[in-house]
Amino acid sequence: MSDFTHLDAQRRRQVRSLWLAVGATIALVAAAPIIFHTIWGFPLFSLRSWVSAGAVTFALAVPAFWAALSRRSDFTARMALVAVSLILLAAAFVAWRFH
Repeated sequence: MSDFTHLDAQRRRQVRSLWLAVGATIALVAAAPIIFHTIWGFPLFSLRSWVSAGAVTFALAVPAFWAALSRRSDFTARMALVAVSLILLAAAFVAWRFH
């Protein structure tokens, strides 16, 4: 019987980290056009490009944030945070370079 409660608690933690990842990704997708427009001075994107780029970003960022927010392994979380940080750093460099 104790195995079921352990699995339930583990499943609850995983679902909570998944919802946190989904929320963080939604915030990232919603804030990206605003940040690009106000901070870096890019023109406003069309709704079609915003939705298509947002869908791709959502599909790639949810697993990355889920691994980063997961408690499965400290190494996995650190490596996911490093990967997300490098991706954001590369995106900032590309935006700065082509601005």
